[in-house]
Amino acid sequence: MAGSGTDSRARLSVVRPWLRVSAFLGFFGAVMLVAAPLGAQAISGTLVEAETGAPVEGASVLLLNRDGERLDRRLTNAAGGFDFRTPGPGTYLLRAGRIGHARVLSDPIPIDRGVTVVYRLETPLEAIFLAGIEVESGRRCEVRPGPALSTAAVWEEARKALEVTSRTRSLGVYRYMIRRYERDLDARGRRVTSEQSRILRRQVLASPFRSLDVENLLEHGFVRPDGEESIYYAPDADVLLSDAFLDTHCMSLAEGEDEAEGLLRLSFEPTEDRGVPDISGVLWVDPADAELRWLDYRYEFLDVRNSERLGGKIRFHRLPDGTWIVREWYIRTPVLQATVNQGRFGQKRVRPRLVGLKEEGGLVVRVHNLQGDLVLESTAGIIEEPGFED
Repeated sequence: MAGSGTDSRARLSVVRPWLRVSAFLGFFGAVMLVAAPLGAQAISGTLVEAETGAPVEGASVLLLNRDGERLDRRLTNAAGGFDFRTPGPGTYLLRAGRIGHARVLSDPIPIDRGVTVVYRLETPLEAIFLAGIEVESGRRCEVRPGPALSTAAVWEEARKALEVTSRTRSLGVYRYMIRRYERDLDARGRRVTSEQSRILRRQVLASPFRSLDVENLLEHGFVRPDGEESIYYAPDADVLLSDAFLDTHCMSLAEGEDEAEGLLRLSFEPTEDRGVPDISGVLWVDPADAELRWLDYRYEFLDVRNSERLGGKIRFHRLPDGTWIVREWYIRTPVLQATVNQGRFGQKRVRPRLVGLKEEGGLVVRVHNLQGDLVLESTAGIIEEPGFED
């Protein structure tokens, strides 16, 4: 919770950050039909490289209906395998994608009642290269940019990483040790005035980071009052992937500068008709391997001076098996002081003034799979203080 206090004339406005711990037509192969449980129908598939036949691990596979609407999502295992239970008999499609490679779409797959289709989906080995992609200066921000635009090509690769991050979270296949911290900063966010840190080591967490559902956020806003406080919400992969978010935000593409030189800057911002506090941000993509590095975001449509200082960062990380997680994150919210201004006709107007920032964040220190094997470890910069261990 952000700091609070009072002055002789007005009560301070207090804010509280909210973070809950808790990424074309192609090739296809033979189809086999086998018996399924009575009344059930399913697809049991394998994704392999077309040229070598090697299984593709950690790829995102979508189950679509015949109109192309998404029904379900899976990640391929070490053998390239995936399974879907279909909602009923009918015709379905499979679409698979892995970062840095073109998506592959199956032919229509008819499924009768009580039948499991065994399907081999082949994906091209040739990689997609974003290096040298044409970035046009001054291109306007577009909602759902057309497929011929460079913006759409970069979004396609960022989307793959977000899809795998979302699916990895929903599977709950990892346990995380997390360092959580709280910092007080000056109003410009340049100087840390105090910090507390703790290691969450005894908790088994299905996901290190999760937000609210997108319908709630888009209807009520990413910032909303809660009594004398305000609650600030951060986006997660599911929010950024949703159709509702894409329909209310536009995208543009530019080249990174300074510390982000060499990266592609995929920006998004809310459309002007949004009537609630929203977010804008930048997805940073490395053109060398088409991988999503991190997301910067900030809050829009706030009645707070210097609101561009409010927001956060979410850093993504690819694990060895091709799955993706949120590795590090923080959110910055304001510490406000109410000031009284004298109007022209003697009226008093109370306005909030930014006097500091509260930063809350987390870093994934260690990741184990459900068998207890160590998948990831990062000990650099860890501060473990007595009395803060959970």
